[in-house]
Amino acid sequence: MSNRLQLLLAADFADLSEPIQEEIYYEFYDLVYGQILYVVRDHAAVEDIIQESFIKVITSKPKFETESKMRGWLRVVAKNSTMNYLRKIKNTVTKWMSIVFLLMKRTW
Repeated sequence: MSNRLQLLLAADFADLSEPIQEEIYYEFYDLVYGQILYVVRDHAAVEDIIQESFIKVITSKPKFETESKMRGWLRVVAKNSTMNYLRKIKNTVTKWMSIVFLLMKRTW
């Protein structure tokens, strides 16, 4: 892992310079993009999930003994955000399907 991504958890993110913040964000992006895209299959949704995950990461920063534990935690945060997104979509689709079926019953 690069030193930039380690800064994500070591420093106060708001105190870092804007170019450093951008580098850190894109390193996080590269770390989790593939796993989220594999599940969601929608680039726009992936972008939203990564942003949500990144905000969670910069607001809760645990200490890690090893680099692999930190990378694992970052991936778990992204996975949990992905699962939350899928639950939200499922609930939305279920509500719309109920409305459509209700309207179909009324017109028949």
